[in-house]
Amino acid sequence: ATPFVEPDPFAARFDGFVYPVASLYLDGSDLPLYRETVEGLRARYKLRVRTYTDDPDGFWYLEIKRRQDGLVFKTRAGLPRDRARALLAQAAPLDLPDDPQRRAAAEQFLALAERSAARPRTVVRYDREAYVGRFDSEVRVTFDRMLRAAVTDEPVVQTERNDFVPVESSRVVVELK
Repeated sequence: ATPFVEPDPFAARFDGFVYPVASLYLDGSDLPLYRETVEGLRARYKLRVRTYTDDPDGFWYLEIKRRQDGLVFKTRAGLPRDRARALLAQAAPLDLPDDPQRRAAAEQFLALAERSAARPRTVVRYDREAYVGRFDSEVRVTFDRMLRAAVTDEPVVQTERNDFVPVESSRVVVELK
């Protein structure tokens, strides 16, 4: 693929074009969203909060990943980490983004979380090497390595934790998007 791709602009800032990805997955008490995935329901969604840095000034991204008849759609709203954490913890008045598109995405995320009584359950972390198409920037190739996870009930997502447990360290997940 090398002749057809170049480092993703974000990845280009890191050695080897590899950066951390951490995702906090939310689910109900009996894990209905997880079970829908395992059972292969054609219409399902996941709720996650993603970050690429532990920088206190960094952003957290509230994401809804939907699958409908084999197609995958992602909606996301980036928020400063303090605002995102307050929303997740329901510890502050609703402080949503001003931008209409990001505001709508955050509202959808919160509505689905409330409907499914979703709370923090698991944090997943891996190292991502990412490229984009040289001739079509919509083309994306990623290599994810060193998958690890931790069980949590805290509304916190961070790339570094002491309780991460290796899930898969010898394989690589390759995605063509």
